Amino acid sequence: MSRTVEVRVAGQSYRVVSSAPEGEVRRLAEAVNAKLAELVPKGRGAPPNALLLAAIALAHDVEEEREKRETLERRARDWLRRMVTRIDEVLEAPDAEGAGGGGHGAKAPGGVADEALAVGRMDDETPAARGKARPAGGVDDGAERAAGEGIGAGPGEVSRET
Repeated sequence: MSRTVEVRVAGQSYRVVSSAPEGEVRRLAEAVNAKLAELVPKGRGAPPNALLLAAIALAHDVEEEREKRETLERRARDWLRRMVTRIDEVLEAPDAEGAGGGGHGAKAPGGVADEALAVGRMDDETPAARGKARPAGGVDDGAERAAGEGIGAGPGEVSRET
């Protein structure tokens, strides 16, 4: 459903027709005003091209955030791929008795559900089994393993790639 919302940007009133909620349209107009305030010195009126400059600056911000998201997604996929490979290696490795699968005697078949089952079979590899306490909620955040792999580096931090 489209609605008309009146907003003020750079001292001018605009009627915006949008299907977005009114509050969201107003929040976006405030984001444009904030970007204009960064670009135009205080006490000066916004020049005619200020809206264009603000639009370009906001588009640049969007592109930077998109690149960050894509990098994070790629790193997460790579990390998950390495973890699945390690899980597969553990399940396929013969144990002291010569049976595969970490003493379970079988190789885990492929597929996402089977990989989840494979993770469940590794009870002796869980933090609780190694004597480590789990964080609240019973989930191991993997920070110790991730630290050695360059996973989880914060903004501006450089991590080593494996």
